[in-house]
Amino acid sequence: MRRGSSKRRRLEKCCSAPPLSSSCVTQRGLSAEAAAREGITCCRALEAIGERGWLSTAAGQTAHALLDVGRDDEAEHWIRVADAAGSPDDVITQVLILEVRARLCSRRGDQAEAEALASAAVVLVEQTDMLEAVADSKLNLAGLLKSAGNEAEAIDAIEAIEEAAELYERKRHLVGAARARSLLESGRSPA
Repeated sequence: MRRGSSKRRRLEKCCSAPPLSSSCVTQRGLSAEAAAREGITCCRALEAIGERGWLSTAAGQTAHALLDVGRDDEAEHWIRVADAAGSPDDVITQVLILEVRARLCSRRGDQAEAEALASAAVVLVEQTDMLEAVADSKLNLAGLLKSAGNEAEAIDAIEAIEEAAELYERKRHLVGAARARSLLESGRSPA
């Protein structure tokens, strides 16, 4: 028991907050750049103490934050770390890996693969009761669909954003719901 509590203290010391989901970043008022910086610091600390369980999720979330600020090469590095550290039955890590790879494919112009990966992430996370993660994944898919630039996919994107807003509301996640509603009203892309 003593060994576990020591590791827990080291973990708490190296990461002052839980890993950085997009909604967590918004709630904490961090800029995307600050989230990326904090995520890297946390991941390096987790690596240093040999904590692989949290590392897989934190690395996936850090990769998302890095993509938000256009640091694709670093995002690719951290998603490889997430993949290596994560277990196949860790749904959140696997969803993050699919989402980040989808965003990377989209940026490289492979829209079909991007949509396939993002859709697979939604299907996987929908098997859970994690409403916030499902909503986040739907927003990720919506961003990729909107970037495709055709009318049918734009309609699908709007539906995905509406579904995300409803899920955030069911979870009573007011920040996420407000963000999704704002995206609907403005017509902006989530990503």
